[in-house]
Amino acid sequence: MALSEKDKAFIRENRSLSSRQLAKRLGVPRTEVEKHLQGPGTGVRASSAAGFSAVVLPAWAWAVLAALVLTAQNLYVFRNHYWGNLGVPGDFSSVNYAIPFFWITCLQERIFPHWVPFQAMGYPLQINMVSNLFYPPFWLFALAGRTYTMHAAISIQWMHVLFGAVGTYFLARRLGIAPLVSLAAAAAYQSFGGFYYTAQHDTIVRSYAAIPWLLSGLAFSSSLRWAAFAVPLAVLLLITGGYPGALMATFFMSAVYLAAQVFLSGEGTRADRLRAALVRGGLLALGVLLASVHLVPAWLQRQELARYSEFQSQDLFIYRWKDFFTFCLSAQTDSLYIVSGMRSLFVTVPVFGMLFFLRKNELRRHAPLAALAVVAALMVTGSLFYGMATAVLPPLKFSRFPCADYRVFLCLPVILLGAAAFSRASEDRPGVVEAAVRTAAFLAFFAVGWNLLPAPAEISREALVAAGLFAAFAALVAWRPLPAQALAAVFVAFIVFNGIQSHRHLSLWQVDDFYAKQEDEFRSSIDSSGEAYDFRRDMTGGAALRARLKEELPARPARRIPDKRTEYMPGAFNHAWRGYLTGVFMIGDYSSGMQLARQKKAFEDPFIQAFMAEPSRALVLPADAKLDDLDALKRAIASGASGPGVKMKRYSIDGVDYDVDLARPAILVENEMYFPGWSARAGGEKGALTIRPTAAGGLVRAWALPAGRYELRTKFRMPHFTLGIVLSLAALILWAATFVLTAASRRLFGKKS
Repeated sequence: MALSEKDKAFIRENRSLSSRQLAKRLGVPRTEVEKHLQGPGTGVRASSAAGFSAVVLPAWAWAVLAALVLTAQNLYVFRNHYWGNLGVPGDFSSVNYAIPFFWITCLQERIFPHWVPFQAMGYPLQINMVSNLFYPPFWLFALAGRTYTMHAAISIQWMHVLFGAVGTYFLARRLGIAPLVSLAAAAAYQSFGGFYYTAQHDTIVRSYAAIPWLLSGLAFSSSLRWAAFAVPLAVLLLITGGYPGALMATFFMSAVYLAAQVFLSGEGTRADRLRAALVRGGLLALGVLLASVHLVPAWLQRQELARYSEFQSQDLFIYRWKDFFTFCLSAQTDSLYIVSGMRSLFVTVPVFGMLFFLRKNELRRHAPLAALAVVAALMVTGSLFYGMATAVLPPLKFSRFPCADYRVFLCLPVILLGAAAFSRASEDRPGVVEAAVRTAAFLAFFAVGWNLLPAPAEISREALVAAGLFAAFAALVAWRPLPAQALAAVFVAFIVFNGIQSHRHLSLWQVDDFYAKQEDEFRSSIDSSGEAYDFRRDMTGGAALRARLKEELPARPARRIPDKRTEYMPGAFNHAWRGYLTGVFMIGDYSSGMQLARQKKAFEDPFIQAFMAEPSRALVLPADAKLDDLDALKRAIASGASGPGVKMKRYSIDGVDYDVDLARPAILVENEMYFPGWSARAGGEKGALTIRPTAAGGLVRAWALPAGRYELRTKFRMPHFTLGIVLSLAALILWAATFVLTAASRRLFGKKS
């Protein structure tokens, strides 16, 4: 099949596409495209033919090469985390580690952790959206029987960064960027400041790792087969393992990207693009359904969360205009408004510098990416546009971190646009004057930022070196003594070097002698409470928690009250989350369980807090006792009512059992938190009566017991859990069917227009 003149014109206009991509776009054999590229009269410059078009490798070979280079970069940058004593500070090493450790250990002991009795006076694990209970990678530990150690958690954190970089490579390829330049974009994303400054927030890091895969599936230039694979998978990973506050932002920005492609893309007809948007919107919905087992129970019980009623009034973390200089400069300065853990838009100097070489035609070609970046910039700064968007869509305010939620949708397009600008500049060499003007514009931007954001002397010197190297690199692009492929290799090396150089002084992602410091801090907290605990044995092997899970206590011991100097969210060094690690009963928590409205109310009332801290206590009250309000509950507690007839016989993670012998009906009040989903069976297996509790004083469980002699067995199951399982299984079947049906399909615009 000979190429038409229209086909040849298309090839000339899309020279950065591989021969395979060109063949699929045109619906012609790949050999015809390669023959045309290698023949005379192609309209391709000799330097380009000797550059990106000269090396013809299969797509899989380029992907393997990119994966190897990115893996090498990852192993070098994080080598002391994988094989040394470096760790990650802050929330990562506290409750963010402890909760997955808890439920993975429970699963290994063949216990599904519906209820967490050890923290926050008891709460349902599935209401905690950052528990990651259904995050697929974590289930590998449960299934393999491997302990989820701190070292394992740290290693997985940095493997996610590699996963995000590989996703960026595939995204760039699907946008028509040449393989080596796509590798450069991926290397830049692996140096993205969000991974390093926000390292303590592992759920945010996991979100950033999944976003490139999501966008690669949403791109109209992707095949339906790839979209059917990437979009639902990315959404599943985002919901089950990412930061829940960013979900609404992700869906909003996905809609922006789809709309931008419909109205700004030049591929296909408007009807074709609308159809593609609808298909990908359906795949987004399919991803949400896949995560139903995680999402549905918590969403349908959202009124139990304190933040759900408070989100409209919470303080926002947003960027100011100075933060935009951190695209190419360190955020280790006292001149920025926002807290250090939420800073940095860093995308490396060479990538951001090449953004100044972006030409009008290339910008038009990638207009959807530019639109995505502009909207993200408006959202990340809390601008008037942000106010209008959140007024129309209030769920966008669920998160108080717009800076974290939207910056990836700003920085990832900037990386891709910078890579596209380099790709074009390396093929269509800019003139010396043009290159000098564009380089001067970047250096002027850099100089303003360098003066506005003073950093420590060594960091400032290294930044100046990077700017000087970019000026030399820009001259190399303009004069180009090297072929395009060699120049791209230099580009990759420059990006990797600049990324390593820029983050090596930052302590937010690396703590030296981490494990010894953790042990010292933990021991100081434990010693003050008199607990017998071996850090290395219990924290790395889970011995203490495993023993507690197997134990059937005759009654719950007293709960430990946090230090008086702490508030309802105890400080990081109080180790108030240690119940997840050891099975010790804690009245508080570090966030997590204390985000529930009932827990906050109980903790903030000294009288109720003291009642909840006592060992298991059963109040037996007359059947007509009124416990509708908190004052009535306090009077009942103060009366000390504990009449005969009810005796606790077993207290375990999955329920509480009593022996009951009542002459008349009564109300049993426990010093245990109420939550919808608790039930009890009174009597034997045959003819047993099912009882559901009420919330005495709106806080604790109260059971209306019938007269008689019987065993009362209580248990908890998260409401709507079964519904979530059914929806997820149905979505899994639908996903498999969708993938099979699209496996042999062409790209959406594979046929000639």
